[in-house]
Amino acid sequence: MANESLEAIRVARTWLNSRQPYLSMALYSMVLVESRSVPYVGVDRWWRCYWNPDTMRKMPVEMQGSILWHEVWHLLREHALRAESVGIACDGKVVDGLLCELWNYGTDAEINDDAKHEDDINLPEWVIYPKDIGCEDGETAEFYYSAQLKSMKAPPPSTTGGKMGGSSPPVVGPDNAPAPKSGRSPSARIEMDAQGAGGHSEGGKTGAGSSAGNAGMRSFGSASDGVTRSWEKVQDDTTHPGLSSSEAKLIARDVAGQILERSKSRGNTPSGAVRWAQEILTPPKVRWSDEVLTIMRGRCAHVRGCWDYTYSRPSRRQGMSRDIVLPSMYRPKPQVAAIIDTSGSMSDLQTGVAVAELSSLIQRLGIPVHVLSVDAAIHHAVQAFGRVDKKLYGGGGTDMALGIREAVKMRPRPNLIVVFTDGLTGWPAENPGVPVVVVLITDDVISTPEWARTIRVHPSEFVAKETVRFRREGER
Repeated sequence: MANESLEAIRVARTWLNSRQPYLSMALYSMVLVESRSVPYVGVDRWWRCYWNPDTMRKMPVEMQGSILWHEVWHLLREHALRAESVGIACDGKVVDGLLCELWNYGTDAEINDDAKHEDDINLPEWVIYPKDIGCEDGETAEFYYSAQLKSMKAPPPSTTGGKMGGSSPPVVGPDNAPAPKSGRSPSARIEMDAQGAGGHSEGGKTGAGSSAGNAGMRSFGSASDGVTRSWEKVQDDTTHPGLSSSEAKLIARDVAGQILERSKSRGNTPSGAVRWAQEILTPPKVRWSDEVLTIMRGRCAHVRGCWDYTYSRPSRRQGMSRDIVLPSMYRPKPQVAAIIDTSGSMSDLQTGVAVAELSSLIQRLGIPVHVLSVDAAIHHAVQAFGRVDKKLYGGGGTDMALGIREAVKMRPRPNLIVVFTDGLTGWPAENPGVPVVVVLITDDVISTPEWARTIRVHPSEFVAKETVRFRREGER
């Protein structure tokens, strides 16, 4: 009997994988756990899939596959983690049953609106769509949750009634399912948990004292809201160990890559899935000035923390030894050099923003910076203590290699060189021996030396704080 039930869930998984192969990594990474405490199929936040063999055998395979499709998207969209971030759950326990129910409505709406674009996924009449909570398709669970909080209304959980925050929706199985919506198969009917999360235990008794503890919650597992059910296993269970967060992220990235590949060849990929995939694979944007500041602070902290010996002045302990000269100790001061490309290819806006942002960096860093104006020659070199001089010279050709070589020759030698340029320049043939950060100000794809740390900045993101007076070479 156990083998028969296991075969049922495997057949459902194979059915879904054959129709949506981009979910393959997620489907076959879930840990299968047989449990008669879950009504049908549910997943916890550790990527374990619980299924009830008694009820699963009564379902057609397309219904089982539709349930898996819905549940696996709870995992991929990290609804449990997002629930904790908005205060729905804390350490696996529910914070407020009503809010948890609203959140589950929101997560279901986020997933189910994509089902309209999936020919093989058939959902029952009473599942939650964005229109049921007065919202448009294509939004996030957080948006739907916030919209419900503002109106304090929730959709009717079933066609036969049910009240928000009171009793949960009645169980409607495949045998007594009402007529489906137009265009959908009559065989699909996904049941919700009539007893609520925590209403079951492994022994079949009512779990009134479970960590979920709310009869109005409409979910089969903690993957949707982060609330641990009484029948769920601990993460490091020896028999059915769960997945770590890093493993889950790798799986999500694989699925996201498959979705984007599919969207290029087929035009019917749900927009919600494509948008999710793009968000997963797109690195978070970090404000370029903050990234430069982090690097500069790191280099300065490294230098400030260094102590070295010198014989240029006597040690305070020299009186202890007459025959041996003892060195004293000193702390080097961090030195930063900034090179601003003032060639003709740099627009006034680009140069102006570089000056304004460099001034902000100097103030936040709290140390003076040597600033060089460089095109095909070195025109201006000053030490800026608070703000950079807006009177820059240049306007000719471009050779940042000249500026970098000049910066390396400075005494004391800089610990970091920051170059603001559009990239249309020459570079030193070899590593100058000093860490170099290139702030590349252009929308074009331009290569930079491998030995330099490159931060790409798009001109469309620029916001000039002040109008900069940029002097061309002939205006001197």
